[in-house]
Amino acid sequence: MRCTATALLLLTLAGTPAALAQVQTTNAPTPHQPAAAKELDHNPAAVEVLKAVAQALSQGYTAEVKSYAEGTPMLATTFPKSEGRWAQLPIDTENPDTWAVRYTGQGTVMTRPQPVDFDVLWQPDRTSWIDHLNEVFNVQRTEGKKAGESYQLASSAFGQASDLARGFADALASAATIEMLAPAEIQGTRCDAVAIRTDAGSDAVVWYFGHEDKLPRRAEVVLPDNDLISGSIRVDFTEGVAGPDAVTEGDFKIFAPDGYERDIARIFQDKKQKSLTNQPLPSPRADGAPEWEVADTKGNLTSPAALKGQIAVLYFWGTWSPACEKASPQLAKLAAEFADQPVEFLGMAFREGEPDKVAAAARAQGQTWRIFPQADDAVKLMGIRNAPSFIVLGQQGELLFRSGRPRGDRYADLVDQLRSVINRALTDDATNDATKDATKDATSGAADDTTDRRPGAQSGTPGTRVAPADAKKIRRPKIIKKKNE
Repeated sequence: MRCTATALLLLTLAGTPAALAQVQTTNAPTPHQPAAAKELDHNPAAVEVLKAVAQALSQGYTAEVKSYAEGTPMLATTFPKSEGRWAQLPIDTENPDTWAVRYTGQGTVMTRPQPVDFDVLWQPDRTSWIDHLNEVFNVQRTEGKKAGESYQLASSAFGQASDLARGFADALASAATIEMLAPAEIQGTRCDAVAIRTDAGSDAVVWYFGHEDKLPRRAEVVLPDNDLISGSIRVDFTEGVAGPDAVTEGDFKIFAPDGYERDIARIFQDKKQKSLTNQPLPSPRADGAPEWEVADTKGNLTSPAALKGQIAVLYFWGTWSPACEKASPQLAKLAAEFADQPVEFLGMAFREGEPDKVAAAARAQGQTWRIFPQADDAVKLMGIRNAPSFIVLGQQGELLFRSGRPRGDRYADLVDQLRSVINRALTDDATNDATKDATKDATSGAADDTTDRRPGAQSGTPGTRVAPADAKKIRRPKIIKKKNE
């Protein structure tokens, strides 16, 4: 972490975007620069742990993240909180500190009672983020100025976990001290504890890694005891997955939502870069779902092609997500409304283990539809980043609607949106079918009626009309334009 306890205390006391901005400027990732020569105090055992962690993360990593403070009431209530999905992927294997990191979720600050959505992508040369509050899509240099509560909330967790965001390459190369601490149990897992101090005068970030899987469980900064404020700042990592299938390249492409303004540094407005950062999302109805195939609990396979002919509501969920326990009953009520319509709801579970346990959890939550206990292939290809998420496909396989977890867990509002999308799709399909039938009837009737009702007309080959034999050919009059005298 690149800030002192004093800076954190100021941030905590202020709890404002301005204070957040002051701290994040120091925490912001910068292009790798060789560290100035200094004495390094690195414990060999701690170094081996960090190297093992770096190896575990080397092909990609994702986890659910929660950033918060714990301690005295003033600290716990004023420090900004955030939670969401963290994903990271090495960009250049020859440069161990070049990573792409994306953090998507919601957070709160004491100055704003309602949750704030954020979506930030950090890359070595740029930072891209969506400011939903002001409806602005931003792409700026990594070392440039960042603004907006959406960015500040995400960067608070990113700053504390910045060593993780670089695969611990910087820490191993230049941290002032790397110390091995006593093992601890975090989230029910035995963890190795390593304290990293960037500079001699900076606060130590204590990292807890699973002893067996070497994946992060917590990054913690313990604040000095104070009469007013004491405690710790924590970033917790749960449901971590590492390896070549943990993330996809699509997880690291961020687009401007339709209608949002764009604040993009001139250097990134080059045409070659537009496809990555400077284009709006495609129209929902323009693109169909990518092809995937997953099996339900009975072994029956389904795919976007197999779902054509009906409206499909894909519910991406997980037994590990408390939010799904709130969403499932609401969705079950909606499914009951369309029980006699060509609408199918499908439960697409991911990051799961035993299928039987997934099915049991689904029934306990009130899910009455088909359950696909290992839908990870669909999740990757559809670009799903968290649970719950929702996608609606039309009868031709077109993408009608997609949404993640609603702001403030307002699932009733989300269900209203889904109901509107489904009803509109049913109406459109019924109208299109009626139009096709009417056109078919009219065309059929015209083809059957081959009689020429003009006086003196004669019948010929079916579907044609033949002029009388004595009919004279009428020439069109020739119009001659006079020349200007």
